[in-house]
Amino acid sequence: MVAALGATAFGADSVQFKTGSDLAQQWNDMPRRAITNFTVTETPQARVVDPTDPTKRSVEWWNNGPRDGNVALRSQSDDWEDFRVADDFFLQEGCWYHIHEVTVVMCVSVEAEIRNYGLEFYTDCNGVPDELILGPFLEFTEEQIGTVDDHGLVLYQVTFKVGEFLPGYQRLWLSPYGIGNIGEYFWVSSNNLHVQGRKGHEQYMDYGWTPVDEVCAFCEVFCTDFFFTIEGQVCKVLKDNSDFVTATGPAVAGIPNLAQSLIPFKTAAADDFQVPPGKDQEICKLKVWVASNCIEFIRGGLFANECDCPTGDVTELGAPFSIELLDGEAHLGLPVYLVTWVNNEDHPVLEAGRNYWLAISFPGATNQSHRAYWLYKAPNSCTTLNINEAKYRRANSAFMEFTPYSLIPVVGFATDHAFKLWTNPVPHVCNGDDDDETGGSAGSPITPGNKINDANLIGGTQGQSGSGTQTFSQFAR
Repeated sequence: MVAALGATAFGADSVQFKTGSDLAQQWNDMPRRAITNFTVTETPQARVVDPTDPTKRSVEWWNNGPRDGNVALRSQSDDWEDFRVADDFFLQEGCWYHIHEVTVVMCVSVEAEIRNYGLEFYTDCNGVPDELILGPFLEFTEEQIGTVDDHGLVLYQVTFKVGEFLPGYQRLWLSPYGIGNIGEYFWVSSNNLHVQGRKGHEQYMDYGWTPVDEVCAFCEVFCTDFFFTIEGQVCKVLKDNSDFVTATGPAVAGIPNLAQSLIPFKTAAADDFQVPPGKDQEICKLKVWVASNCIEFIRGGLFANECDCPTGDVTELGAPFSIELLDGEAHLGLPVYLVTWVNNEDHPVLEAGRNYWLAISFPGATNQSHRAYWLYKAPNSCTTLNINEAKYRRANSAFMEFTPYSLIPVVGFATDHAFKLWTNPVPHVCNGDDDDETGGSAGSPITPGNKINDANLIGGTQGQSGSGTQTFSQFAR
C-alpha cells in the first residue's frame, strides 16, 4: 500500500491562482483537474510477461522514478475538451534508440468501463514541449494494479507499443492520455518531488504548455515528474556503408542482378562486417539500399565467415520491417528502395570477435523481366572496402560459389555494397531450463561450414554488362 494523508480533489472550488496565468483563469470552470496526496490500495497481482512477445529482449533504458502518491493530473481528450500532461527524457549523443514500448500509470474513474488511451511524443523547445514528432500510438495493454481510496478511481498500468527508432542527442517529451467522453483519466506522478530534467508540463486546449506547479498557487500541485518507463534497445552503429551510388542507363541483365532465381540465397550478393571483441551483439537495425522492379521478393540473411568468405548455411532475417521508395532516385532505369530490418527474436546472436556476411537475395523473382540490384558503396581511395570486398554467386552459372567481384570478368573491380548496421549488446535473459546458474542468452550463434577457396571458384563469364557510358552519382545517408 502507498499511503498519503489529506487526499484532495481540485476543480471548481479552487480560489487562488498565480497572477498572469491564462490557464489558471480557466480553472474554476473546468472539471476535476487533479488528485493530490492520495492513498492507493494495491492489487496483489504480478504482471505476466508473454513469452512470445517479440520485445522480450528489451531492456529498460529509461525510468522516470518510482510512482508516488503526490499528485495525478488530468490527461484526457474527448469531444469537447483536451487536457494534456507531458514529461521529458533525453537520448544520449552517439547512440540510437529503438523504443519498443512505453509504460505509464493512469488513474481512471470507474465510469470508464471500456478504456482507451493514446501516446504522443513532442520535440523540445527551450525546455517546453513543442512540435508533435511521433504518434499517436493507440495500441496498448493494461493491467489493474490498485484503487484510489475515496475518489472512485482505479489505478492501471498501461503499456504502449511504439516500435520507433530515434537518434541522440535530443530531448523529447511524451504525453499519455485517455480517450473518450465517459470517465476521467489522470496521469500519476513519480520521483517523490525529485525532478529529472524538466518538471512536468500541462496544457489545456490551445493555451500552451505550462509547468504543472505554476497553474494554481495553493492547489498542492507540486513541482514533480510523472511516472513512465521506456523499454527497447540502446544501439550503436557497427558498420556504415550508407553512401551509395546509382547508375543511369538501361535496365540490363547480368551481374549483379539478384533476380531470376527460385531457391533462396543460391543467387545472392554478400558483404562482410566485424563484431568487436567483448560482448556478444544482436541486430538493432539494418538498412540496405537496392534497386528493383520486384522488391516484394527481397530477403536478407547472415552467413558465418571462414577465411574471408561466407560459409555454412544462411540464417534468414525474416520479413523486412519497412520498404521505402526513395523519390527521385534511379539505378539502371529501376526505382531505388531503402529496406529496413529491426530487432527480431529470430535473429541470431552475433558472437564477439567474429566476422559475418550479410547476404541479399530475391528468391521467387523468376520472370525474365525481373531485375534486382544491391547498390554499391561509393568508391573512395582508402575506404571503398570496409574489411573484404563484396562477393556474388549465381545458381547454374560459372559462379555457383561466392566469388569476389574483382575476379568476375564483367565486373572486374573490388567494391562493397551499401548498407548500415546498428547493434546492441545482447541483454541477459534468465532461463529456468539452463543448466548453469548464469542463465542463457537470446538467439543462437551462426555456425561456420566448410572452408571455401576463392581461387577455385573462378572461370567463365556470366551475363553482359551494359554498353555505353554510365553516369554515377553519390548520396550520403
